[in-house]
Amino acid sequence: MSKEKIIDIVKKAASDKAFAEKLFANTEEAVAGMGLNDQEIQFLKSLKKENAGQFAFDLEQRINKDDDWWVGSVAD
Repeated sequence: MSKEKIIDIVKKAASDKAFAEKLFANTEEAVAGMGLNDQEIQFLKSLKKENAGQFAFDLEQRINKDDDWWVGSVAD
C-alpha cells in the first residue's frame, strides 16, 4: 500500500474541484493508472464528499499512528 499516493489523492480532491467530482462520481476512473490496489480504492470510495477537506487535513497524522489505518476506515 502506498500511503503517499492516498495522501496525494485526498489532498488533490480537497484542492481540485474537478478531480474531486470525478473521484466521488467514479473512483476507479479517477485513480486509473495510479497503481492502487482494491483495498485502497475501496477506502477512497468510502470517503464522504463533504468531509474530504477535513479528512485531508487529518490524514497524515492518522496514518503515522497506525499502518493499518485504512482497514478500520473502510468499515466506518
